[in-house]
Amino acid sequence: MIRTLKIAALATVLLGFSQAYSQELLGAKAVVKRMVSSTDKRNPGEMTAFEYADSLRKMSPKLAGEAWAQACVTKPKVSNPDKEGIGFYEDEFSALPPPESWTYIDAYFTAHKSPPIYQLMGSFLVGDKVRQRKLILQAAAERKDTIEIWRTMLSFGLAWRDQEFVAKAIHKLVDLQNQALLEPKPRTYSKLASELGKMMHFPDLVPAMGPEFARSQIQYALKNTKAMVLVQGLESQNIAIELCKKEGASYPIARYELIQKTGQADLSPMLDKWFPTSDSTAKQRAHAFYTQFKLLAGQSDIDWSDLELITNTRYDYQYGPVIQTEDDLDDQLKKVEVASRVVPILEKQLVVTASTEQVEMYEKAMTALGRRGQMKATLERVLMQKEKAKNNYTKFTAAGILRSILSLERTPSQMAALNLSQLNAGYARTEESLKLGMLLHRDDLIERAVAVQKEGDQNDYIQSLFQLKRYSEMEANTLMRPFGEPSKLIFMYGEMGRARDIVDLLDNYPGWNGTDISHIRDYSDWDHKQNLQFEVARALLKLGKTAQGIRLLRTSLTGNGAVANAYELLIQTLGDSESLRELDDMARRDVFNPYPLVWKAKILLKGGKLSDAEIAIRQAFKIDPFECSEMRCKRTIPFVVLRDVLSAQGKQSEAATVNQTIKALELADKAEDYSRAGLLAESADLLRQAEKLSPKSCFIQNSLALALVKLGQSEESKAHFRSAFERMPECMSRSTDHASDMWDGFTEGPGPEIAEEVFAERLKTEPNNPHLNFLMASLRKEQHRYAEAASYMNKTIELDPSYLNALDSALSSHIHPYLSPAQQAQYLVSATRLDPRSRHGYFRDEALLILNPEQLYRAVSYANQFHFEKEPMYRLAAAVKEYQTGGHGTTMMSYGPADTLPGKSVFDTELPMRLRKLILESRGQQDF
Repeated sequence: MIRTLKIAALATVLLGFSQAYSQELLGAKAVVKRMVSSTDKRNPGEMTAFEYADSLRKMSPKLAGEAWAQACVTKPKVSNPDKEGIGFYEDEFSALPPPESWTYIDAYFTAHKSPPIYQLMGSFLVGDKVRQRKLILQAAAERKDTIEIWRTMLSFGLAWRDQEFVAKAIHKLVDLQNQALLEPKPRTYSKLASELGKMMHFPDLVPAMGPEFARSQIQYALKNTKAMVLVQGLESQNIAIELCKKEGASYPIARYELIQKTGQADLSPMLDKWFPTSDSTAKQRAHAFYTQFKLLAGQSDIDWSDLELITNTRYDYQYGPVIQTEDDLDDQLKKVEVASRVVPILEKQLVVTASTEQVEMYEKAMTALGRRGQMKATLERVLMQKEKAKNNYTKFTAAGILRSILSLERTPSQMAALNLSQLNAGYARTEESLKLGMLLHRDDLIERAVAVQKEGDQNDYIQSLFQLKRYSEMEANTLMRPFGEPSKLIFMYGEMGRARDIVDLLDNYPGWNGTDISHIRDYSDWDHKQNLQFEVARALLKLGKTAQGIRLLRTSLTGNGAVANAYELLIQTLGDSESLRELDDMARRDVFNPYPLVWKAKILLKGGKLSDAEIAIRQAFKIDPFECSEMRCKRTIPFVVLRDVLSAQGKQSEAATVNQTIKALELADKAEDYSRAGLLAESADLLRQAEKLSPKSCFIQNSLALALVKLGQSEESKAHFRSAFERMPECMSRSTDHASDMWDGFTEGPGPEIAEEVFAERLKTEPNNPHLNFLMASLRKEQHRYAEAASYMNKTIELDPSYLNALDSALSSHIHPYLSPAQQAQYLVSATRLDPRSRHGYFRDEALLILNPEQLYRAVSYANQFHFEKEPMYRLAAAVKEYQTGGHGTTMMSYGPADTLPGKSVFDTELPMRLRKLILESRGQQDF
């Protein structure tokens, strides 16, 4: 009861927080004068890939094909990567004309007796496998001591499931690797040595070729290469480990299982054989893995410097053969029997001298044992250790864990004092301190957090000023450095209603990453439900630029924007009748977007058409139940509309139930604020209150379970995990980005075991439930059981070909190797056609083995008719001038196939990418 009252009081403080600051602004024109513009120049006379593609489109298919084929040989003057300042990594290959030209491309290479690699490009585009095979063999015979032709043969062999091609390529790559190792080092490297590096990267053969063939090729490489071998894929790694144990081949230790039954006396001769160089870093790493096993086995004679070596080189490319250290160690520490052996060894070490990794291991092990509360004394000893430069982050980590433990027993004011003390000592998170200061109205904590940010992370500093509504300081500090944040100023001016300053900033700032407002569509701040195009549209409308404002408003609603205020502004600007037509059109064009239906229901409710309003809002909930998604509009808005419709119909009991859900979700949102402020116990209490209001909420049950795991209350979390997982299939959508903490339940505490049990049991009676199959696939993915994940993902798509999330996940790097080339192409094409604007997912096509490029080309062409704006929407005057005089702004992000030229997507897939690299190699060009 006391804690509940305390929560209520804190909530009141949060709602009432404000502070007066001088808001005398300089204005956009004055601020722009302080900026530094770009000095990068574009070479005169060059075309961009976009301009080159446009020039080809104006030709007949025959002329376009011949021009592009000639460009492959001669390379036109195509600049990379800018079109009016927008960054795209594209060249002449990206300007590939439509499939109608491909027969002419093939004919050109043949008629001009081009080298085999060029003819190979043509035969691939027209799908002539017989000629492709012949040309690959011919090119290999002519270029036998180069690299790319063998990598190309390997890629095509995997796509065709051709054992002869795969084996031939692997054997030759082994020979080339050995040849490279014989060359002078370290000062002189040939092209061969520099491209191959110190180790042989062995592909994951199991998904495409099966385990027996994979075993034969891995065995060949292990026995014959003089380099270290990096084997990709868990199944292939396990085969290599088995062979190493059996034969002692020269394979670097990739996982501790290799030595878990090997004594030190037996290990040393093996290491000497595998790594003959006595001071080899790989050999040291192998010893470190042996030390890691000793730690997990509970042996006390640990060489901590060995384990530190693993950590220090974990992400270093040159030590890549020793992989998956972190995942393996974390997985083992979550086992109670392992954690119980590790904790005494860690506690003994931590009180002497601690490293960040040891503190993190200690937390994982103690959490697994349910003993987080017993960590205090050890962590306090860590904080008392003599300060060392390298130890700052160790104390930072220990202090964070300690705060989460103390939040169980201390009051918020005591937590604020502790946070301030640790902030002054240099090991507290500024964002956590700021949030806590705002919750408790502690000016001292707020000011100290902002001061630390000002001296360090400028982006955090500017964002904090924005949160605190200290606008004059924000304006003065935002653009006083070369790469400022003009978008944040637009959000600030928009919040203040200063439309003229927004337009002045657009007109006068030279460094926008494009020359038109449509080019800067990527600036969004979803944490604060803000979108730049909406802010500009609102400013233009306020200044009477109605046509431009409405057009930009529509773009923000049909692109990646669609914040709540944009829908409201549409209705305010166009009126109810015209807005209904617009909303219906939006819903028809994007069947995965529920929000047009939400605002349609609001209009119908206002007009007294209650039955139609209920139909619209119910349709929205069928598209997305709104609980478990990353929300670009406030989570409660659809529930408020549903409640109001039901209430207007006289369905008071149903309306009251929905109202309980609204209150529960509001509490859950507050709980997130408390969690970010380090008040974990208060956050969990708020979630408990939310659960009482809405016990059937999957989102709240999952959030509460994860909060309890953070508090070390794993046993109590079990019932909430079970409740969440039992309801999860009914609260999933097929298309939106699900909140990341939904998947945390598949990895944290008792969540994985409970998810396994719940989903497996339901699948027995509901084998054709696509949501259940998708959830099981996602669980298997988190468990690194990728073949099974692919199987469940395929089943999901078979049951529901429009399941956009399943298509996206199936195309991920871990799962797509288990798909056939036909499946890879089908899924990528389906995802692109279902989501032409890439609004609901980020579909990546890199490294996919697609044998029919025409499907992908036509799908991306279809997408681009929705995506690219052909006419200027609002020209950015100063940016236009900057570009015309040779400068440009920063680059923008590309998110998927619909963000680029069709040829770019084709040449991002594995086989055309290999052909492109072959041609660049023949022209003596470096790949960018």
